Amino acid sequence: MALKVAVYARVSTDEQREKQTIETQVEKAKDFCRLHDLEVYDFYLDEGVSGVTPFEERPEGRRLLEDAAQNKFSTVVVYKLDRVGRDILVIRKFLDTLAKYGVAFRSITEPFDTSTALGKSFMELLGVFAGFERSMILERSKAGLERIAKEGRYTGGVVPYGYKVNEEGYYEPDEEPIPGLNLSPAEVVKRIYNWLAYEDKTLLWIAKKLNQMGVPTNYSLSDLKKGKRTKNLASHWRPTHIGRLVKNEFYKGIHRWGKRNHKTKKKSSGEVERRVPALVDPKTWELAVEAIKRNRNQNRPDHR
Repeated sequence: MALKVAVYARVSTDEQREKQTIETQVEKAKDFCRLHDLEVYDFYLDEGVSGVTPFEERPEGRRLLEDAAQNKFSTVVVYKLDRVGRDILVIRKFLDTLAKYGVAFRSITEPFDTSTALGKSFMELLGVFAGFERSMILERSKAGLERIAKEGRYTGGVVPYGYKVNEEGYYEPDEEPIPGLNLSPAEVVKRIYNWLAYEDKTLLWIAKKLNQMGVPTNYSLSDLKKGKRTKNLASHWRPTHIGRLVKNEFYKGIHRWGKRNHKTKKKSSGEVERRVPALVDPKTWELAVEAIKRNRNQNRPDHR
């Protein structure tokens, strides 16, 4: 009688981008099971799941462990150990859990047996290499992001209000008129700075003015351009939101990318300072920031 086994396969989002599919692992497992007269109880396939995610937090990983606890199969088969995880702690916890349930583990491409001390030692060694490989991938990713940052291109995250990312991946002012308004997001930003720097307006006054004009915030602007509004809690302008916007050096053409020591305000070795298209000149930026400080110190009643 053939032994029942569970086949586990996984690909991460990055691997999917590189055209690595889960089907290859499944086909290899089917061939392996036919060759060794193993009956497949079920396939457990996690797609778009990182190798550092704890096994029990993966949708199919959790289901596999639940079935293992009920002794629905005697062995777990994988194409390669790094499909279980790329972190030695994730791998060890998974294998310890299987051992607790009396379930064996086999890799199609790596010759070891979890029932022997040598096999266990070899498996842990492979786990170390899996972690090392992940570290190398992270180092390459970090270096790639730093290179993109130095070139002044978009590296991910929220694009500051008043900007967009062009097809080449560079920031540029968003001059496209907002639907229903004869005003672009870039022009909204310029008005905010002018109101503060040259017209002695306060943050509360500006927030009320923008809301009265029906100017969408960054949170609802993208959906508005698609012909619909979102019911987002941050869909209205607030003084604190405007204050953070004005203090952002991005608007005067400076973007600091990378880690920064928030206590000392000193940039780290991994920080990149780069130039981006400015929406206001440095003098206007400084005057607007000073206006916020001055209004706060004067405790003006409409400044919040």
